[in-house]
Amino acid sequence: MDSDQENDESGLFFDEEDDSDYENKSDIELDEEEGEDDKYRTTVCVHEIQKDRDVNGHLVSHGIWEEHLVTRFIRILSTYKQYSFIDIGANLGIYRMYAASLGCSNIISIECFRPNIERIRR
Repeated sequence: MDSDQENDESGLFFDEEDDSDYENKSDIELDEEEGEDDKYRTTVCVHEIQKDRDVNGHLVSHGIWEEHLVTRFIRILSTYKQYSFIDIGANLGIYRMYAASLGCSNIISIECFRPNIERIRR
């Protein structure tokens, strides 16, 4: 990613480090200094922690995965709700669920791992 993309004011391009089976609720609050005080909540069906301690374990213990990216995603999508959202490599469908909770009506998720597909469908 070049420096122009990292500094893009739209927030559409970013490159930051990433920071989780059971049903778990994930919620975040946007920064109050940004004037955003809404709380977005979504439900994610996770795998047994013994099978995936990374994403699933983090979701169960912290309630959210990639919080810095999810926060930025919510800010962007709440501004551009008319955009279509395509989630390639959807994993558990976390971003799909947030997009749906924001009212984005055209959402496509692509995931090849059948157990993840089954959880997204729940």
